[in-house]
Amino acid sequence: MYRYPIRRQEATNSRGGKTFVFTKLIPELVKVPFSRIQPDEERGNGILILVHRKELADQAIRSIRRCKELEKCHVFLEMAKATISSEELEAERDNLFVVVASVPTLARSKDRILKFSPNQFRAIIVDECHHAVSGSYLQVLEHFGCMSKDGTSPFLLGFSATLQRHDKKPLRKVFDEIVYEKTMLELVDEGYLVDCDWKMVQAGFDLSSVEVGYDGDYKMDCLAKHVDTDEINQLALKTYKHFERLKGLSSTLIFCCNVEHMQNLGELFRMNGIDAQYVTGNTKMLARSDIVDDFKKGEIKVLINCGVFTEGTDLPNIDSIMLLRPTKSRPLLTQMVGRGLRLSEGKDKCLVVDFVEGNDTGLTMNGTLGGITVENPIGSIFGGSGGHGGNSMLDVPLEKQPDYVEFRTFEGFKDLVKLWGENDDNQSNRKIQRQVYKAMAISQDAWIQTRTDSWALKMNGSHYYRLDVDRKQQKVKLIHVSMVLSTKGMKAGRGGYVKIPYNREVLETDDVNKALEKMALDIGESAAKKEMYEAECNRRFYFGNSEITQKQHSFLLKSIEETINPTKQCHVDLDKFRKAVSEELRKVSKFGASNLIFAYTISRKKALQIWVSRHVLGSKESRLKVMKPQLGGEAKLAN
Repeated sequence: MYRYPIRRQEATNSRGGKTFVFTKLIPELVKVPFSRIQPDEERGNGILILVHRKELADQAIRSIRRCKELEKCHVFLEMAKATISSEELEAERDNLFVVVASVPTLARSKDRILKFSPNQFRAIIVDECHHAVSGSYLQVLEHFGCMSKDGTSPFLLGFSATLQRHDKKPLRKVFDEIVYEKTMLELVDEGYLVDCDWKMVQAGFDLSSVEVGYDGDYKMDCLAKHVDTDEINQLALKTYKHFERLKGLSSTLIFCCNVEHMQNLGELFRMNGIDAQYVTGNTKMLARSDIVDDFKKGEIKVLINCGVFTEGTDLPNIDSIMLLRPTKSRPLLTQMVGRGLRLSEGKDKCLVVDFVEGNDTGLTMNGTLGGITVENPIGSIFGGSGGHGGNSMLDVPLEKQPDYVEFRTFEGFKDLVKLWGENDDNQSNRKIQRQVYKAMAISQDAWIQTRTDSWALKMNGSHYYRLDVDRKQQKVKLIHVSMVLSTKGMKAGRGGYVKIPYNREVLETDDVNKALEKMALDIGESAAKKEMYEAECNRRFYFGNSEITQKQHSFLLKSIEETINPTKQCHVDLDKFRKAVSEELRKVSKFGASNLIFAYTISRKKALQIWVSRHVLGSKESRLKVMKPQLGGEAKLAN
């Protein structure tokens, strides 16, 4: 471990007592030699522990004071109002001493960091070292000479349960090598952590429009607008009550999106007789300590936070975690789940309840971990088991939601690790689909979806562009379609001919934006196409705000009715459904109706089914309106 010139090392230990490990290492770190040192240079025996939260500092100090080998070691805190003086540092020159320091405190105050000289410390320990490449950490490490590889700086050692960063910043900028690694799965297998029982709950929120920040994860305030709703909070309450009865939960930790979300959920729980308290970053330390202590003693059954307890909190009594804060970051997910895996008397597993989202049509659910689909329990109104219909095995009366909850269960961490591997493949296979959906959503042109993986842009009655997604190859094809008059091999229509499509491939690419740029060039190169395109744009301008005509309304309503072929398990009231379709069609403009009819002419019922799925059955509220009335009986939660 102490081979040179490498002096910057890191270790990963997923919830396996890393604070205990680096505490035991402190007496050994003092023995680490310097590869190059000036003859007249004096080196102290101090150990500097860098943290970014009060909880981490308290945890480190408690661990050091409990360590028998360090019973004579003085421990100082440099954080907020707590500080160590230059005189105290000088007095400890020849002794082994430890300073636990806040990185934000040192980075904000030039005077406070300058009183520490690099030669006072034999080694520096960075707790939660995946933060070490952030600006404040780099500033502090630069002061102590740790960014230099000349062997004169204090020995640098980092600890983290999650060495990966969601923003992909390389930790090699600070550390030279990983000297020890123990995964969460290994710790579970070896009995150092309890296993988990994971439940994914269909929640129905749609995160496709949630803004993503610079770090690649959801922006919290934007996320909260989709998750902090009366419906989702009621679902969380009912889910908690179900598992509290089923499993006898006593200590539940809930992760929310923001402070308002915590307040709303906490108030709902308390109104229903459940003692739920929340802690924020602004909660005073004394109050926070009292709440945490009461939670540990079982006097508070539910503790709510939105990020305070992702790191640095030892709460082994947690027997269940509820994730109401979706994330794209697997490291963050691991941190949240890791809070509940500490060993505790009487605990053999930790229940994790993950509230999952819906896709763009609102008809399927994808888990926070991704790759999991629970079909919509409305039943298939279009017949069969594929397409945009439901799955008869999962058909459930919709008005029993949110009392009815659909769960997907994973028995243990091995199942989740397997899922993560599958999800990596699934996510890469959906990249081009996400690209296309995003491009279609923001396009200024009147693209309309005609099939699951196909969109069309009308030029006139005989010409249009088609954009097809090849999921297997992860590419899109731009095709120009001309409807050509022909009688060959087909039954002639009126006038002795029919129109058949003639396809000309314009471009195949893995970048949808390149395909759209190519289309613009293709139009610009032909005066006829340019005239068609401009004429269609003018139609959209003139009729985009005009009401749908009665003729259009009647045609579309009749065409949609002809696609209906409900299964026996379908719970839709057809009269209510027809009424809902009619009302939704009234909201469509004259141009929009014309475009929908165009889509119908080239893909028939598929285009109409997609439209119905999005506009008539696209939300839980809209689906409730078309359900058959049910007879008596209370709703039950599915396990």
